[in-house]
Amino acid sequence: MSANYPLPAGRSSIHCWKVFVPYAYGAGAIGEVIPTPILGTPILGTPIQISTETYLRIGKFKTQEEAEAMLKYLKKQVLSSIGRHSENNPTCDDNI
Repeated sequence: MSANYPLPAGRSSIHCWKVFVPYAYGAGAIGEVIPTPILGTPILGTPIQISTETYLRIGKFKTQEEAEAMLKYLKKQVLSSIGRHSENNPTCDDNI
């Protein structure tokens, strides 16, 4: 990549492993009904890969194993968060 390429941020992470998480959820269709908003599915980013501003870059990992551990952690947190919010929680009814 040319040193003159207009990369506004993240230049120092180009040669590192990283995890990308989409900021947006859905297909972008006008009038689209979106379920409970959550971050999109995390993606493993290899060295040399970059993304647009529609993704959140997490980490500058030296090894693939470190990046995969973060990816696994994020997926577990998202799934456990969905599980907590979808469980039948009687205390929520008290606040209606």
